[in-house]
Order: sequence, then structure tokens, then C-alpha cells
Amino acid sequence: MLLALLVATVATRPVLVVNAGDDAIFALRVGHAQQAAWGDDVLGFSEIIDVSRGRVVRMPFDPSACRYDVAATYRNGAVVVKRDVNLCTVIRIDFEDEAP
Repeated sequence: MLLALLVATVATRPVLVVNAGDDAIFALRVGHAQQAAWGDDVLGFSEIIDVSRGRVVRMPFDPSACRYDVAATYRNGAVVVKRDVNLCTVIRIDFEDEAP
């Protein structure tokens, strides 16, 4: 019963993720801003976001706790984290890789 209640509180919403970096994004993870744990890759095993491209991604979130960190992992190993993103309202997240 508790598991069903927890599952019911998790929602997803479409967010346009744009790669403004110099390398492809291979993984995209979401973690609650108050916790250190990251969720699974929301892009999926075979999906990437190429340079200068965007992709609509179904972002998981709990409507009662909208603030999340979103991490993009690039092919070159760089990880860029957008902190404290409001997944209840955001419609677009732009990522630009930083030199490793």
C-alpha cells in the first residue's frame, strides 16, 4: 500500500533540454535538491542529445517538492549540474559543457 502511494506522488512532465555545448550529452539524471542521490538516466540507454540540438525529455518529479538538480554528462566526461531547477514549472533547460 505504501509503495502504491509513493508511486502515485511521482509525476513526469515534458521539458525541452537543449545542448549548447561542444559535445553530445550521453546521460541526464535528476536528483532532489535536498538529497545527494541521483535517479536513473532519463534519456534512456540509446538516446543522446547532439551538439546544438534539443530533445523533449519526460522529467520525473514529486509535485509536493518541485526543486531538483539536473545533471548532464557529456561524451568527453564533463558533468554539468543545473541546481535548484523547479520541475513543476520549467519548460526548457539549456546545458553548456565546461572544459574537463
